[in-house]
Amino acid sequence: MKEAITKGDIRPRKVSAVRHFPPGCGRGAAPVSREDCIRIQQAWIKDKMGKSQEIEEDPEEDPSMCWDQGNDDPNDT
Repeated sequence: MKEAITKGDIRPRKVSAVRHFPPGCGRGAAPVSREDCIRIQQAWIKDKMGKSQEIEEDPEEDPSMCWDQGNDDPNDT
């Protein structure tokens, strides 16, 4: 049976990465005022609502149709 070899000089690696935290979150973040928080939330909601309406207004794509429906190709059987 082999014995495990341990080394006392092994240290865990330091990890550094850029993370995008919302305002007021994360280490050393400046506090955000209530007005700024509400303004940011409303802008986020408005952005999400605009994107969902863009998807719904696309007349070319109908999610209820299959990919092969609506094709008027007579050779397709």
